Amino acid sequence: MLKGSRKRIALVCFISSISMLSSLSVTADSKWYAGVGIGSAEADISSSRAGSRLLGEGATGVNTSLDNDDTAYKITVGYDYSKHFAVEAAYVNFGDFNLDANETGVANPLVGSFDADTDGISLAIVGKLPLANNFSLLGKVGAYYWNSDTDTSVTQSGAPVAINEVDDNGTDFFYGVGAQYDFNQFSVRAEYENYNDIIDEDYDVYTLNLMYHF
Repeated sequence: MLKGSRKRIALVCFISSISMLSSLSVTADSKWYAGVGIGSAEADISSSRAGSRLLGEGATGVNTSLDNDDTAYKITVGYDYSKHFAVEAAYVNFGDFNLDANETGVANPLVGSFDADTDGISLAIVGKLPLANNFSLLGKVGAYYWNSDTDTSVTQSGAPVAINEVDDNGTDFFYGVGAQYDFNQFSVRAEYENYNDIIDEDYDVYTLNLMYHF
């Protein structure tokens, strides 16, 4: 589908551009690193509020089934300016956010469903606090561009009331904290990141990352 094609193209372009950039500099400078991570992403929204927004604020009551978390993964490329500061670019896939809602208390209820498939590209400044025994603490702040493919449908007695497919996007700020352990050319990093205002909701992302230092 077009939705999947757009995401594959965005990911391929991100990897290709970063690969070309790093290949030009890696031979002259060993401060580059790259990594992959996997974990979970959670949209910070209550099921009742989500159901009311889907069916309309005038709904007298709403029963909802909310799946607001999914597997997240990320690809990171960074450059260490010093042992205390780095710059990182990353591709982040937040997974799917799903909601089913049914209006209650009326004879002819509205039934709605909502699905959001979201990813993004980020750029951040990373601060590092080295500790003993190859451990370090991390903090980051930056900006990210996100894209969310959303499918919304509302029916009543089986007949469509509203069907809408939207490719939404935007640019906002994010922050993160983490801890890292270094060994040889590899590092293991545990990280928490908060992404603001993705389709009007915040996303909390927890990942475990494996980094390779060139």
